[in-house]
Amino acid sequence: PEAGRILVLHWMAKAKTLDVVAVADTFGAVYSIIGCCGRLAGSIQNRVYIWQLVQDPQGDVYTLRTVCTEKTYCISLFLRCQSNIIFVGDLVGSVCRMRFDESKEELVHEARECAQVWARSIEMLTDSMCLVVDDSKNISVVARSVTSAGEPGQELVSVASFH
Repeated sequence: PEAGRILVLHWMAKAKTLDVVAVADTFGAVYSIIGCCGRLAGSIQNRVYIWQLVQDPQGDVYTLRTVCTEKTYCISLFLRCQSNIIFVGDLVGSVCRMRFDESKEELVHEARECAQVWARSIEMLTDSMCLVVDDSKNISVVARSVTSAGEPGQELVSVASFH
């Protein structure tokens, strides 16, 4: 799809109404939206975005301000977040781990799984491990590799699997 739309909604429990707070048109399909560090993280086509909900000076209208964006691989279908760590499940490019640096307002690629599996579902287990289900119904847990110096590596490696 060439265009999409994000609707930010607010449930008014006493009035039992659902109000539209903000609307944003996008250049591409919106596949996933999650909360991240008090902001919204979303995947549109092959990009991950961080947005902030900003209120206008009069206080009655909100807009989504793009804080940052980062390109991923093919089609970023799944996002999972804990604290400032985001795991991205890509249709063809498997899984990558990103970190949102709040002070610089940027997304940083930290690691990626090099196996070209078609991720069908992901779930974040901890800020360093992610469960991945692929198109062949394999289940694996990936974690960030460790270098010979004992520092975090740039690759996500399988630490457990079920076939």
